[in-house]
Amino acid sequence: MKVTSIAAITALALASTLCSTFAQEPERKRGGRRPMHPVMAALDVNKDRVIDEQEIAGSAAALKSLDKNSDGKITRDEAAPVRPEGRGPRGKKRNQQ
Repeated sequence: MKVTSIAAITALALASTLCSTFAQEPERKRGGRRPMHPVMAALDVNKDRVIDEQEIAGSAAALKSLDKNSDGKITRDEAAPVRPEGRGPRGKKRNQQ
């Protein structure tokens, strides 16, 4: 029970942080939406861009799906959004040398 409570609190903290990020005006890419952050995508099972009560209840299992190397930890590399190939920080093109 204690582990479930901790997982739910962690999921709520992550979701609130991500929701505040997504509340800002999204970048438009050819008329589409900004790709969802991997943590938000893992928690948002029905893909409606809202974390509801059922999704919070299943947050522990959803977060485990991000643990790509099964070490019981979600590192920055595992939770970071995938950047387009050839792009550096914040999506800016890298200088070609």
